[in-house]
Amino acid sequence: MSDKSPTVSSSLMEAIDDYAGKIERIVEHDPDNQIEQACLYAGISGINECYKMLKKNGFISEHEMEALETRIHNLYEMCG
Repeated sequence: MSDKSPTVSSSLMEAIDDYAGKIERIVEHDPDNQIEQACLYAGISGINECYKMLKKNGFISEHEMEALETRIHNLYEMCG
């Protein structure tokens, strides 16, 4: 574990990584389950809304924004 304290951005990135694992499991083990995939997609929308509010309120730097936007976009593609 790193000596560096978690930040808002690193915490959100960790949540995104965990969510990506959930998407991978569903897509791998039950790829035809459109209901589960729709729920996962809705969850990504929730992560995205949280990210937008954190960005709006200045909790995320410009550099962090780029990385998070890319990761959120990748989640949508994974679910797609």
